[in-house]
Amino acid sequence: MASSARGVGIGLAIAAVVVLGGGLAMMLGAEIVPDAFETVAFDTLDPSQARWVRVEGTAHYQPKIKQTTAGSLFKEPGTWWVFPFLPEGDNAERAVPVLVRTRREPERIISFETMTIEGRLSVPSKDRIPHGTETLLGQGGGYFYADTVWLLEPVRIVSDDGVWEEPGWE
Repeated sequence: MASSARGVGIGLAIAAVVVLGGGLAMMLGAEIVPDAFETVAFDTLDPSQARWVRVEGTAHYQPKIKQTTAGSLFKEPGTWWVFPFLPEGDNAERAVPVLVRTRREPERIISFETMTIEGRLSVPSKDRIPHGTETLLGQGGGYFYADTVWLLEPVRIVSDDGVWEEPGWE
């Protein structure tokens, strides 16, 4: 009977560690990156259909926005860059369907860059894309939000410049 009680106690301890670890990971915003990304055509992007995607498009760097985040008990301070991402080769459109938020600083001497992004697709939230971002995009180049706007946070960016991987993704 004593060994049975000990087994139950060990099982409860393991369960508590798993639950606390999962809770801590949620608090930290940790997500596990999948081994493979779903290749999606730009015009079919939808986080309810595919959350981790590989998509080709054109980054528009003229209205880039620099964000800084304060550190906290659970997060390091950081610098983020936000810029419009449009269908590949589209250099004239100003309605923004996708915003990219990355730690990769955009090139200073170019306005557009064709790239393939592998990353997490989601609905923009105010903690990642603050109120007023659309106004800044408008002031920076006449851009405005399309009817539906998605947020793409890269794990990996492939361009003529090479391959860049976002630090911090597991």
